[in-house]
Amino acid sequence: MGSDIVIVSVGAHKQKMVIHKNLLCATSPSFADAIDALLAEGKEISFSSESPTMFKLFVEFLYTKKIPRVQANADSIDQATRLKDLCQMYTFTEKYSMNNEVCIFSYSQGQFIFTILDS
Repeated sequence: MGSDIVIVSVGAHKQKMVIHKNLLCATSPSFADAIDALLAEGKEISFSSESPTMFKLFVEFLYTKKIPRVQANADSIDQATRLKDLCQMYTFTEKYSMNNEVCIFSYSQGQFIFTILDS
């Protein structure tokens, strides 16, 4: 995973989150190139139009390689909110071309399937 960490700014209020650079870069070669370019220019990695809650789920997935679950015992509002966040995570991966040989995110037969392949 490496020891280099990056600070990512997420959402309209620029909430700061810390993540291992290599883990984030492994999701997409083009994404890695963009991150390297931003850091080389001394610029901030920012996802101002993304939800901090969604990005936290994405980071959780990257570290655990497990999709955050929708709790069966949660009330319907919490379940709907979690599903919305998971759908936003799917859109995020599409937006940044993370569906490739390294990271695959799909929805099939009522389940989210999000896999990071070993290189």
